[in-house]
Amino acid sequence: MHRLFTVLAFGTLLVSASCEHTGTGSDQAVNGVLNGTFSATINGAAWSATGRVVASEPAGAALILDATSPTYAMKLTMAPLAGFGSATFSLDAAPANGSLVTLTSSAGKWSTANTGGTGTISLTTLSSSRATGTFTFDAPASAGSGTTTHTVVTGKFDVTF
Repeated sequence: MHRLFTVLAFGTLLVSASCEHTGTGSDQAVNGVLNGTFSATINGAAWSATGRVVASEPAGAALILDATSPTYAMKLTMAPLAGFGSATFSLDAAPANGSLVTLTSSAGKWSTANTGGTGTISLTTLSSSRATGTFTFDAPASAGSGTTTHTVVTGKFDVTF
C-alpha cells in the first residue's frame, strides 16, 4: 500500500511539473487578448483584438504585430528597429523606413502605405519579451475596397511574446 501511495504521489508531481506555461495553451483572456491588450477606436467605434496577438521580429530588423477580431484584422509593421527601448515610426504613405499599418475586414482592405496614408506608432517599450505603445493613423482604401478612409485614434497595445 505504501508503494502504491509513493507511485501515485510521484506521478502527480510529474504531471504538475510538466504543466509549464508555454504561451500556446488556452489561457484566460485579458480584455479579449491572450497575451496582453490591443485596442483602438476605428471610425469612432471601440475595437479590441481577441485571441493571441502574434508578434514577430524578422531578423531583428522589424517588429510586426498581427491582431484580429471577428470584425477586423490589424497588422502594425515597425521598421527599422534600433534594438530594445522606445522609438517613433512614421506611417506617412509608403515611408522609406518600411513602417505601415494594414486593416482588413470582409468589406475590404485599408493601408497607410496607400496615397494619403498618415500616422505614427509610438513604441514605448520593447524588450525580448514585451512590447507596449500607441498608434494613430488614417488608412485609405486599397484598390477594390471603396473610397472610405479608415481613421484610427487612441490605439494602444501591451503584449508579451
